[in-house]
Amino acid sequence: MNRQKGENREIRGKRDRKKKLLLAFVLAVFLLAVSACLAEKPSVIIKGHEFKVKAAGEGFSGHRGLMLQFGLPKDEGMLFVLEKQALQSFWMKNMLFPIDMIFIDENMTVADINRNAQPCSGERCPSYPSSAPAKYVLEVNAGTCDSLNIRVGDAVLLRNV
Repeated sequence: MNRQKGENREIRGKRDRKKKLLLAFVLAVFLLAVSACLAEKPSVIIKGHEFKVKAAGEGFSGHRGLMLQFGLPKDEGMLFVLEKQALQSFWMKNMLFPIDMIFIDENMTVADINRNAQPCSGERCPSYPSSAPAKYVLEVNAGTCDSLNIRVGDAVLLRNV
């Protein structure tokens, strides 16, 4: 009888350990999923001002960027991460609102700015080239660079990009 009670206790103990291990595993998976959801979104910081960004190519073609979008929320932008540092040129075909284009070099410095680039719906749209090589281009609402006093030479920090 005592032997049988001891065996039952041992079986129950093994079941309890398995349950605890399973519970710990489920909890670990849950915490991993929650932390992924709470992970910081990509951002660009210039002069202490943080822009939450979407990298071009997320959810639509990288060449389309903000085309056919109705606007950008304040403090948000579209970040293009380009293949290599070079002179860059963007256009405003099928854009619905004006933007500032901030060209950023591989040293994380503002290399050039095209302010207030205007939308174009025609077949022949002007290009907005950079005057200096850039590896990144940040598109933000028109007037942002003037209102935040963003200038060529300002330091840039990319976070979670």
